[in-house]
Amino acid sequence: GKKIWVFSNRYKKKKQKLKDLHRKAAESRKYAHNEDVNKLRVLGDHCLVENMNIKGLQRKAKGVTKNKNGKYNRRKRYGRSISKRSPGYFIKQAKYRFESTGGKFDEVNTWTFKASQYDHMLNDTTEKQLSIRWHKLPNGIKVQRDLYSAFLLYCANDDLKTPNYDQCIKFFNEFLTLHEKCINGIKDN
Repeated sequence: GKKIWVFSNRYKKKKQKLKDLHRKAAESRKYAHNEDVNKLRVLGDHCLVENMNIKGLQRKAKGVTKNKNGKYNRRKRYGRSISKRSPGYFIKQAKYRFESTGGKFDEVNTWTFKASQYDHMLNDTTEKQLSIRWHKLPNGIKVQRDLYSAFLLYCANDDLKTPNYDQCIKFFNEFLTLHEKCINGIKDN
């Protein structure tokens, strides 16, 4: 006696159209990632990335929390954003391309090398929330957090567990000029 669900022809056409749109979006993402990996490979022979748990970013937050206004915070995180950008595929392709063409690809452990929380002038780490996107140095200079992390990875020791203080001091002025150029390029576009 259980009734069988009958899908209309219009529903079937819409479902097929949606499936085709998802396929085209995936193809476009794949093409864009391959282009970006090729550009990255041309820039150098060694690629360093922070080891991230992408599945962990997709999951909802465990507990229900309230913000300072007394409203409940949303539990959702970056699921849709990760679905649209597929960082896991990009890293997988970069690793394959670098290793297959004689380059070097390393993943830095973020538990031992806290690049986003390190300050090379103080030679110390201070914990920051993910929402804080600009890092203010003791001399008053503000730098974008992700670009500063990339600079610290560039100045890492050979063991990839700590930044090299002397290299940070040596290359910091060059980083600042490149940082300003990058920020201005972003603002112009």
